[in-house]
Amino acid sequence: MNRTPIAYIESTPPPDVGVVIGMPNAVYQRVDAVSQTQLKAFRRSPFHYHARHGIFVPDVFATDDETAEKFAGTLTHCATLEPEAFPTRYVVGPDVPTRAAKAWKDFVADNPDRIAITPRQHAVAFAQAETLRRIDAVAEILLGGTCEASAFWIDPATGLRCRCRPDCVNPHFGTPHAPMAMILDVKSTKDASRRGVQASIARYGYHHQCEWYSRGYGAASGIEVAGFIFAFVEADYPFAVSVFEVDYESWGIAQRENRDALDGLAACRASGVWPGYSTEPEPIGLPRWAGGTGETY
Repeated sequence: MNRTPIAYIESTPPPDVGVVIGMPNAVYQRVDAVSQTQLKAFRRSPFHYHARHGIFVPDVFATDDETAEKFAGTLTHCATLEPEAFPTRYVVGPDVPTRAAKAWKDFVADNPDRIAITPRQHAVAFAQAETLRRIDAVAEILLGGTCEASAFWIDPATGLRCRCRPDCVNPHFGTPHAPMAMILDVKSTKDASRRGVQASIARYGYHHQCEWYSRGYGAASGIEVAGFIFAFVEADYPFAVSVFEVDYESWGIAQRENRDALDGLAACRASGVWPGYSTEPEPIGLPRWAGGTGETY
């Protein structure tokens, strides 16, 4: 069943199943539902998931995940997907040698409602955005697409409430009687070559994200997802771009592993037991790259 997206209304709870347009990311992050980030922590171990997402984490133990590299990616996302929102979130500061300069500190103090960025950060983000928008596959999804929509659904096997927030979804593919959606995800990276992207997919689990977002948006909207495209843009000039779709083999692996993680999460919630790493002494050897056999016992 094709469900019409609903507009975000402050203080109104999101639906159990559906797509919400205009929900601030801070509100989305507080919704009690399983996300791909949470499943990634669970795949490391149930203990890691529970410690980070299942209980209240005191500020003294909280981790700041917004590294300089991730913040640059956030700027790229905003400049590409929501350029009209950029000046409401960020303000370009003076061109000074260091942020310790008095002129920078004064500027930050004078602009408490926006995040101060350097002229170079601004220039790089919009240069990346311009390069991305010149790619036909990217432009086709952005044209008429909805950016940062929040999707919610119930996993039928476990009853767990789930969520995802694709960078951009264009539901206008297919035909009027049989609409289909395309999803775009933008990644800022040091190396957008085929080999570099393969390493990033394996390291960060982007294949899990691809399968989760496609399945989740389809379940939330009632519209079949025809494809999921990753657009990788390099962080340094000349901001080269590559575009990829995860192959069927990797998709199948992600589907199985996402399923296993959801089932495992449901079992841990039911039992209240959140195991971590093995605490029994066991043999361990060197990996292959260090001259060992790489065997596990």
